[in-house]
Amino acid sequence: MRHMNVTFTNKMLKEIEEMGAKFYGVWAHSVDKNDHRDKLLIGYGNLSEIEIEKGITILAEYLFK
Repeated sequence: MRHMNVTFTNKMLKEIEEMGAKFYGVWAHSVDKNDHRDKLLIGYGNLSEIEIEKGITILAEYLFK
């Protein structure tokens, strides 16, 4: 997921997780850890459609608070 004008941090991901959703920074898989700070990985392989929607809602609430 890419969101313009947002630089994600580990602190932000932890706060989102505390709200009930888990996302991963693309930078964790990058050679340069400062690259791709505006992108997230969304793992949904074992989630229901309802759980996916809940996670995206939590992310949106966090970003637009």
